[in-house]
Amino acid sequence: MFGFVGSNGAGRTTTTRIAPGVLAAEAGEVRRDGSPVTLKTRSRIGHMPEERGLYPRMRVGEQLEYLARLHGLSRTDAARTTREWTGRLGVDGRVGDEVQRLSLGDQQRVQFVAGWYTTRRSWCWTIPSRVWTRWPWT
Repeated sequence: MFGFVGSNGAGRTTTTRIAPGVLAAEAGEVRRDGSPVTLKTRSRIGHMPEERGLYPRMRVGEQLEYLARLHGLSRTDAARTTREWTGRLGVDGRVGDEVQRLSLGDQQRVQFVAGWYTTRRSWCWTIPSRVWTRWPWT
C-alpha cells in the first residue's frame, strides 16, 4: 500500500492517478519492483481519489457486499470481508447507514474498502494531511 500525505498542490493526486494509468505521465515512467509497470500490472493497482464514487443512498454494508460480489467474491466471502474491513477501519457501526449520512472521513474509509475489492494487491491513494491524523493507524 502506498499513500501520499501532503498539502494541497503537492502533487499527491497527480501521482496516484499516474501509477494505475488513470492519467498519463508527461515524462518519466512508473516502476514496480524495478520493472516498468505494464498494462497487466496497472490492472492490479487500485486508486482512491479524494472524491468518492459511492452510491450516496445505498447502505454501507449492502454497497460493499455488492461491490465485492461484482469483483468475484462469493456471498459468504463478501460478507466476511466487509465485516473485517469495516471493523479494521472503525466504520463497522455504520454498515446499516446510507453513505450520505457519514462524515467525509468515514465515506473515505468506505471508499477504501470498495476500492480494495478491485485489486486486493497494490493500492495507491491520496489523503489531505489534515485528515491523516484521524485515521485508525495514526
